[in-house]
Amino acid sequence: MGAWRAAFSRRVSPVMERWGARLGAWRDALARRIPSPMRGPLVVGALTAVVALVLVVVNLGSSSDAIPVSPTPPSTATPVLAEDFGDALARDQRALLAVRDGFASAWTLNWDPDIPIQEWDGVTLAGVPRRVIALDLSDRSLALVIPPALGELDALTSLDLSGNRLTRSLPPDLANLIGLTNLNLSGNALGGILPPWLVQLTDLQALDLSGNQLTGAIPPELADLPNLWALDLSGNQLTGAIPPELADLSNLRVLDLSGNSLTGTIPVQLASLSNLRTLDLSENQLAGAVPPHWVSLASLRMLDLAGNRLTGAVPPELGDLAELRTLNLANNGLTGAIPPELGDLAELYTLNLANNGLTGAIPPELGNLAELDTMILSHNRLRGAIPSELGNLRRLRTLHLQANMLDSVLPSSVLSLDIDSLGFTEAAGEICAPGLILPPPGALADTLESDCAALTALRDTLAESASLNWNRSIPIEFWEGVTVAEGRVTSLELPDRSLDGEIPPEMGNLTGLTRLDLSGNALSGTIPPELGNLVNIVHLTLHLNELEGPIPPELGESEKLEGLILSRNRLTGFIPPELGNLTAIIDLRLNDNDLEGPIPPKLANLNNLRTLQLSNNQLEGAIPPELGRMKSLGRLRIHNNQLTGRIPPELGDLKIQGSRVNLSLHGNDLTGCMPTSLRPVGDHSTRALGMSYCDGVPPPDATPSP
Repeated sequence: MGAWRAAFSRRVSPVMERWGARLGAWRDALARRIPSPMRGPLVVGALTAVVALVLVVVNLGSSSDAIPVSPTPPSTATPVLAEDFGDALARDQRALLAVRDGFASAWTLNWDPDIPIQEWDGVTLAGVPRRVIALDLSDRSLALVIPPALGELDALTSLDLSGNRLTRSLPPDLANLIGLTNLNLSGNALGGILPPWLVQLTDLQALDLSGNQLTGAIPPELADLPNLWALDLSGNQLTGAIPPELADLSNLRVLDLSGNSLTGTIPVQLASLSNLRTLDLSENQLAGAVPPHWVSLASLRMLDLAGNRLTGAVPPELGDLAELRTLNLANNGLTGAIPPELGDLAELYTLNLANNGLTGAIPPELGNLAELDTMILSHNRLRGAIPSELGNLRRLRTLHLQANMLDSVLPSSVLSLDIDSLGFTEAAGEICAPGLILPPPGALADTLESDCAALTALRDTLAESASLNWNRSIPIEFWEGVTVAEGRVTSLELPDRSLDGEIPPEMGNLTGLTRLDLSGNALSGTIPPELGNLVNIVHLTLHLNELEGPIPPELGESEKLEGLILSRNRLTGFIPPELGNLTAIIDLRLNDNDLEGPIPPKLANLNNLRTLQLSNNQLEGAIPPELGRMKSLGRLRIHNNQLTGRIPPELGDLKIQGSRVNLSLHGNDLTGCMPTSLRPVGDHSTRALGMSYCDGVPPPDATPSP
């Protein structure tokens, strides 16, 4: 009995403290309702006791406050299990355990019968009686199919399984969740069609199925979800037309159907969605004209129709969308002039009309867009002068006007802007060509125009550049040796072209470059340290030239570099230890130069290195024993230097694919004996060394490497 009273006290005391003040108010209210003859201390006291007992019982069984799962700290009181709340919650618990068993990788969940259900990951309880009303299992690495047992959680109002690895189709059991207001299954690999049972979830307010592999058409029956305010089906494989019935979703604020394969025209009926704030139909195959009747979309903030097959003019009625922040009509087939009415969009932040067939002049009214951050009008057929009014756009950070037929002078008012990305060329149809009127230094960064400026500098320093077709009449994609991808120069390969001159430091601006090959020419001067800015470079080949001076230590900053070939030049100085930072490098060749000093022990950090060629230099000092740690090394050639000391036995640890490394040491001043760990399997140039093994065995015949 004592233990029972203690347990009961632990539950009742907090309840009485919480409701003490409220109880007094209820007692007074009840007393006022009792006729005067009955008002006495005994009656009021009895009523007080009854109310207190009711409150205790009710509070022990339920509470209207939802129990948050995760940041609630662990309770020190006696755990309250599902059975304490009644049969309904016990059923929910059994359903959740079945859900757990239906997921792969469900070990990430703490769902266990010995843990109170209100402490389970992602579970929220509420209501009278207590039920599971929300389930958030987003980004839990859950795999396989959606367990049908979820359909047994009939009190659920919110279900979030986004960001997992779920596959197959949506189970029809989810149709039982008729109280669901939020359903988020985005970012999985779900397939199949959009199931017809979705229309049974009539309380649904937000439906997000984006980033899956759903196929088929969009069911027009989705219009029967009267409470829906967000519909996101983007990033799937949906086909067919956009159902005009979606215009019946009068509460809709977000409609995102982007990144599918939808065809047909844009339904004009969508213009009646007066509450719509986001309309994204980009990256589909929609055709026809942009509907002009948008005046009723007074709340619209984003309109993205880019990447379709739309034709016709840009409707001037778009200027009536007073709340619009983003207007993106790029990559279509739109023609005609840019409507000056777009200058009325006082809240506009981004304007993108690139890659269309727009003609005429740039309206000076666009200078009224005081909030504009990004203006992209490139790759059209715009003509005339660039309006000086654009200089009023003090918030502008991106301005792309290239590939039009605009006058070749940028107004000083535009040049005075603090623009981070400026794209501008002088001739029609050109993406980039020599002789550009380029803005001041610093205005270009990480754009195709900055790449063009670097290549123009290279062309102007090469004495034999007449052998290249780099001229005004040819777009940069067709320049010899140049590869353009995703708006950047990614490869420059000009081997054996008899090019003469120096490598300009502007080459370091080609930050999109992954491959640079200028080998087999007659290039002179030094290697610009600015090449260390090529953060994406994978292969850098400058061998067989007449380059001189030191190897820039800045090259050690190229973390993606896999091949560095500087052999057969006239390079001098020490090998920079910074080259030991090139953790991705596979092939390092510095042979046939005039390098001096020691071999940096830091090169032993290059765990992926397979070929290290340092031969035919003037390297000095001992062979670093640390080189024996290079487990991937298949070829080590350090012959014909001025290396001294004994051969480290650690070199015997160098193996690749079960065979000894191809090792060449001759032509140095090495002393002592050949470590027995270096018994040859292949050419080790031991004959030229004239050394016996340290166990007295004479060296085998071998032909030294040149």
